[in-house]
Amino acid sequence: MVLRTLVNALYTPNIWQNRLDDNIGLIVVVAAVTVVAVHFIIRHINPPLRGDH
Repeated sequence: MVLRTLVNALYTPNIWQNRLDDNIGLIVVVAAVTVVAVHFIIRHINPPLRGDH
């Protein structure tokens, strides 16, 4: 019963009509993760010398 309700909620046509919004959200999430990863690598794994700061 609960599983069928969940499946019906996830596969309604309205969700498929809003795929563009989902893709924009996915792009934002991927960009944010990339920025955080680059920051972590540059500042924590390979930090600059004090004089270059």
